[in-house]
Amino acid sequence: MLENKENDSVDENPKSLKEEKDTKEINDFEDLENAEDFLDTQDIKEKKKILKMLKNKFVTGVISGVAITLIITFGSAYLYSYATGRYFVFKANNKMHVGNEILDKKSMDKINELRTYMDLYYYKDYDVKKVKNKMYTGIVEGLGDKYSTYYTKEEYKAFKQESSGEYCGIGTHVTQDPSDKSIKILKVYDDSPASKGGLKEGDVIVKVNNKDVANQELAKVAQRLRGKADTKVSIEVFRASENRNISVELIRKNLELPSVSYQVLNNNIGYISISEFQDKTDEQFKAAIEALKKQGVQGFIFDVRSNPGGMLTSVVNMLNNILPKGIVVYTKDKYGNKEVARSDGKNKLEYPITVLINGDSASASEIFAGAIKDYKYGTIIGEKSFGKGIVQSIFKLENGDAIKITTARYYTPNGHYIHGKGIKPDVEVKFNVQNQTAEYDINKDNQVQKAIEVLNEKINGK
Repeated sequence: MLENKENDSVDENPKSLKEEKDTKEINDFEDLENAEDFLDTQDIKEKKKILKMLKNKFVTGVISGVAITLIITFGSAYLYSYATGRYFVFKANNKMHVGNEILDKKSMDKINELRTYMDLYYYKDYDVKKVKNKMYTGIVEGLGDKYSTYYTKEEYKAFKQESSGEYCGIGTHVTQDPSDKSIKILKVYDDSPASKGGLKEGDVIVKVNNKDVANQELAKVAQRLRGKADTKVSIEVFRASENRNISVELIRKNLELPSVSYQVLNNNIGYISISEFQDKTDEQFKAAIEALKKQGVQGFIFDVRSNPGGMLTSVVNMLNNILPKGIVVYTKDKYGNKEVARSDGKNKLEYPITVLINGDSASASEIFAGAIKDYKYGTIIGEKSFGKGIVQSIFKLENGDAIKITTARYYTPNGHYIHGKGIKPDVEVKFNVQNQTAEYDINKDNQVQKAIEVLNEKINGK
């Protein structure tokens, strides 16, 4: 993650896996045949036709060009037909719940009451836009889902930018601990402002520009880390190894950071590290495989340790370059609709494979490792993964803001739902941090060395 995304599998095109479904069957309308209160101008025959349609189909999402839209108001639902240009009205009752009322009359009265007190008694003028954004943020937080977030237009723009791997910032890969909201640096990129300023992997960001970031959403903190090129940003981190806080001042730079790096180990093993799943990660991954093949490797290590996740489409494309023909992952939404992603088997990787995971391997990383494990197409090595089995989708709002909400559960090819459970490695190896010096040395990484050992046994037919 480039100073932004949480441990997410994100579908930024929620309709991409739903092309075959533009309607859903529903059970929310239990007594539609007895609904009355249609506009008096509609005859009985047309009323029954509309009721039958409502009972059988429900159009979801905001999709331009669809035939009907359901608009919920306080106590009534209005069905508008684009084909006829007419509204049909029926009142909700105890048996007909179309949706939950959030801004009902009592809620609106309370909001107006709060604003009245603020207008009359708050000791200075306040920014109405900020207050509204906090209100929108609070509505989403009311879901009680730590993975659902409201983005302002600026935050959404930054999210999109960083998903591409191009942005202006300090050059770190960070994640957020869901339990205490602490923000930890997972990677400091070479020749970046962060590297030159002395920041290290494992540092916990405490303040940005002298403002405490405790309990703030990662996207909000990321926005503070970013800025225009050649501008200054002060950062305070806590370094556990020295048990002290360290403050640095950095100059932001335009950066294009790769999410895939690779090298040859032991003269015959191709090692590919994947830091997160961005828009272009699948392209970088394919190029890395081809480059290592040309160097004559006989086996592969795919390292997704401390990879917090990212784009669902990216990981699916990558698995299509590894696995034989078949399901790589499937999702189910609240209505029970199942959407399946498959590998066509045309580019399957016919080499011995190992995958490295740890407790910070989450979401898309677990989709990656889980599919390879279910197909018995490689050996999973390391420590149990994080355990995030849900997918978020991002919906852009009319004014450019956006909402990211959890929309589905995902399942591995064999139907395993790993949320809260994680993926257990085939070969459990706890990382021995004592082997490492101040600078990370891959030759002293006991998990990597175990992967080399396992691959050599397969290569030699043992």
